[in-house]
Amino acid sequence: MNGTLAELAKYLLSCRVREDFKPMSIPALLKQVYILDVERGPNAHGTKFRIKLTGTGLDSIFGRAVSGRYLDEFIHGPRGAEVLAAYQQCAQDRAPCWMRQLVNIGNSPTRYVEGIMVYLDPQLIYGGLVAGKLSISSDSHFEKLPLHEALRLADLPDRGDL
Repeated sequence: MNGTLAELAKYLLSCRVREDFKPMSIPALLKQVYILDVERGPNAHGTKFRIKLTGTGLDSIFGRAVSGRYLDEFIHGPRGAEVLAAYQQCAQDRAPCWMRQLVNIGNSPTRYVEGIMVYLDPQLIYGGLVAGKLSISSDSHFEKLPLHEALRLADLPDRGDL
């Protein structure tokens, strides 16, 4: 797991409710933060996620400001359904999650996007996102783990790449 994302994950996991989230206590991490409004549909698959707030790092990943837009406008490609299903599951089960995907954004080369999500409020998911250059094959790929497990594996010396 990316070090910045691991720091943010540990902070978000220490928050029990949204009132515990104090942005000024993590200024160095704010550019990677996002908050999603959970707009519940008639069933779990009808739930939509409106991007309420993003840090400047996320806007640079997507090459534009994405606040106010819906997540499904930006999540697509061969693994897009799996990514959206992970958000659906977080909203339904309230279980924190880590995921990493290989993606093509715009005309840029394939790279990885790694993210976390933590459910802190009946209507909000808090999370973080980072992107980076690939050092492996650019084949489509998606990984998902419970956030506590991803953090545990990231702390092991031989699995620091997770």
